[in-house]
Amino acid sequence: AAPGFTGIVELHNTIFFYLIVICVGVFWVLGSVMYYYNSKNSPIVYKYLNHGTLIELIWTITPALILTIIAFPSFRLLYLLDEVTSP
Repeated sequence: AAPGFTGIVELHNTIFFYLIVICVGVFWVLGSVMYYYNSKNSPIVYKYLNHGTLIELIWTITPALILTIIAFPSFRLLYLLDEVTSP
């Protein structure tokens, strides 16, 4: 196979790995919340969590970091594939 195609396949595998890790994490958290939450035992809302600044900061920065991690290999591959060779 051509080196460019090999790079594309490796980039796909890397991005797919990140996708699997994110999906497993999200489904694990969602499943644990659905399994452990009982409204009868905890009807009182957590009184110190009124604005959620920290959690908003976390779920804003985390996707930006993930996109940055994915962007570096894709830009590297893009520049390698754009290499002009004389015939």
